Amino acid sequence: MSALRAARATAARAGRVEPLGWALALVLLALLPSSGLLNQGDLQIAVNVELYMLLALGLNIVVGYAGLLDLGYIAFYAIGAYLFALLASPKLGLHLPLALIMPAAALLAGAFGISFGAPTLRLRGDYLAIVTLGFGEIVQIVANNATGLTGGPQGIYGLDEASFLGVPLTTTNDFFYLLLAMCALVALAQLRLQRSRVGRSWEAIREDEDAARSVGIDTTRMKLLAFLLGATVAGATGTVFAAQEAFISPVSFSLDQSILVLAMVVLGGMGSVPGVMLGAAILVLIPELLRPLAADRFVIVGAVMVAMAILRPQGLVPRRVRMRQQPDAPPDRAVAGALLVRDRPPAAAVAGGGAPLLACEGVTRTFGGVTAVRDATLAIPHGGLHGLIGPNGAGKSTLFHLIAGSLRPTAGRISFQGERVDALPEARRVAAGIARTFQDTRLFPRLSALENVLTGTRGGEPSGPLAAVLGTPGHHRYERAAQHRAHELLAFVGADRLAARPAGDLSYGDQRRVAIARALATDPVLLLLDEPAAGLNSAETATLAELLARIPQLGVTLLLIEHDMELVMGTCERVTVLEQGHPLLSGTPDQVRADERVLDAYLGGGDARASRRQQRLRAAAGR
Repeated sequence: MSALRAARATAARAGRVEPLGWALALVLLALLPSSGLLNQGDLQIAVNVELYMLLALGLNIVVGYAGLLDLGYIAFYAIGAYLFALLASPKLGLHLPLALIMPAAALLAGAFGISFGAPTLRLRGDYLAIVTLGFGEIVQIVANNATGLTGGPQGIYGLDEASFLGVPLTTTNDFFYLLLAMCALVALAQLRLQRSRVGRSWEAIREDEDAARSVGIDTTRMKLLAFLLGATVAGATGTVFAAQEAFISPVSFSLDQSILVLAMVVLGGMGSVPGVMLGAAILVLIPELLRPLAADRFVIVGAVMVAMAILRPQGLVPRRVRMRQQPDAPPDRAVAGALLVRDRPPAAAVAGGGAPLLACEGVTRTFGGVTAVRDATLAIPHGGLHGLIGPNGAGKSTLFHLIAGSLRPTAGRISFQGERVDALPEARRVAAGIARTFQDTRLFPRLSALENVLTGTRGGEPSGPLAAVLGTPGHHRYERAAQHRAHELLAFVGADRLAARPAGDLSYGDQRRVAIARALATDPVLLLLDEPAAGLNSAETATLAELLARIPQLGVTLLLIEHDMELVMGTCERVTVLEQGHPLLSGTPDQVRADERVLDAYLGGGDARASRRQQRLRAAAGR
């Protein structure tokens, strides 16, 4: 405990120092134009650095946080630039100020981001990259060919002299300070989002989208939000670029520019705000410093990128796993209560006097010509621990997926607490009170154990992106309650000492316990455990059995798939046996181990070898 307190104290000091570092860097940058160290050419390069920093920060939301590979990001930059060129030039005769055009451009680019993202974000990896590449090319082709509106290859020139909130932007210094303020605001907003429920959801999606859904994250909505915010930043940045250049053409919005911004994010460290800003500065400044070498400078830049990919694959300043602190004082009880406890079934139902908690009626699932689950009928009452066993290929995992929502039944119905849920997506089932773990833990390896548990917390006060960016009191109350709850759950499973460690560095047994804590963080009524003892030694299995016995005390019903018969027979109150996708028997452990049909189905019968295995099973189950 003393080591843990020391780690928390160190993290708290680091948390106090970090804002001072950002403030000092901002002051030093603000003094650059008046320091005499830079001439006008240098200041123009500094403005270019700021423009690319903003673009890289916007793409960092999409690529670094949410893990969506976007090769057409520069298209949103072009949308903002062309909107300014149309509204602040003789082209349409409107001559609007930058302060009005910038939010309009941000909204327009965001609208394009949502319209483009909604039908395409179901794609992943290379397929998504190809689609985004196509979007970027379409925007450039339209800019080249719509000569009546965009001027075609000749572009739009003669743009109005820009002003912002009545302040004329006539010199490079003026644009330097405007962009510096925008960089500071966007960086601050991203840091706050990163340390909020929204940021944790994005990072969970980046690490493992299926596991993210299992803790109740609406992955489609969160990916759309990332596209929206990233496009908004690019659109607003495009207006400043057009105002500063006073001329735009399609050449400025090529695929090369999208790849350059993506390289900045990768070089600096995906998901790292200071890293992405450093990556942007390096990839703008190095070609300028090497300009005397003409075309050879790009070979050098490429060689540097290759070397960095080998030596620092996580980037120059990789995102650090941060120690999130449990507050010294307990959170507000009303907030904590709303976060931690859902309405539990009445005592009569728990005692067996009500309808079953979960009911599967005639559930069938086929994959082509293979029937994995056939006419499965299952009733799980409130409370206790229930086992689901069967030989390999019996359909246990498929039935689990059907209950959890990652698969839909071909036929039949699934009801939970009296409501039909078989048509609900997985995130909605988690909200209803069904949580699950996986055979292979499926933790988010680059997040700490505590952050993994925090991804499952829901309820309480609203903690959306706007509340996180503004740092509202409700957001802070939610975060305190969530961290308090996460520490409680880690302590409950015996893993509180692991809170600050990356989940990928934990032993397999510790990962199992953290996975259970993460599932409990969703505050389930029914928890589905998929082979939790797989890969554990005898001591770890005994510890797991003790933990499973304590979970029902939280008001959680357990449904367990497990091949360890000693664990199943020693902990479960009722056991259902599955054979070839169909329930064979459901009863107490004594009834199951005494049934010859179960032993024949589980081990096979008809020879002396099978008989000996049956005897060993009876002996193990009887201990």
